[in-house]
Amino acid sequence: MVNLPRWGQLVVREEWKSKVFDVELMRFQNIQEEMMQVLQIGLACVAQVPENRPTIHQVVRMMEQAASPAAV
Repeated sequence: MVNLPRWGQLVVREEWKSKVFDVELMRFQNIQEEMMQVLQIGLACVAQVPENRPTIHQVVRMMEQAASPAAV
């Protein structure tokens, strides 16, 4: 059995982008950084301690920041 949050943390730490992100997405300029931000947001949402998880409002704000041109 695979522990998906732990695997996601390894992806972030080891920068295994090619094993996670769709090859078709990788052809877009600067998409890797945005995708890593989205992955990190997802990992924050599954934090082991519920109190450490962001609220939905925080998640929305983080997603908007990840998608903004200034984030890249």
